[in-house]
Amino acid sequence: MGTNFSRDTKELLSRAAVKHKHCRLAELHALIAGIGSLGVQENGWPVLLLQSENLPAVRRADYLLRTLGAEDPVCSVFLGGKGKAPFYSLTLEGKDLPRLLKELGFMSSRGVLR
Repeated sequence: MGTNFSRDTKELLSRAAVKHKHCRLAELHALIAGIGSLGVQENGWPVLLLQSENLPAVRRADYLLRTLGAEDPVCSVFLGGKGKAPFYSLTLEGKDLPRLLKELGFMSSRGVLR
């Protein structure tokens, strides 16, 4: 099997160290915009869900969330059917999420999702 430039590039980028907080916030913002969704639970707390068939993207989101102070994002793998690729999911909820969403620009200072 030959090399796949796109896959190899994504894998390489997913392992790059990012020193500055504003760079990590910008990268996480882009990942959420691309593969994420925001919702509100029955108890009124926000929930963040990132889903992709691309494991490096979900792994990178997990890394960025943890370096930005998120507590225990939950990772799940959903096996695809016959001939389909697995699907990866990352969920974050809890009291630290509003702070992070405000820093990312997805929530106003009043707690309203944008």
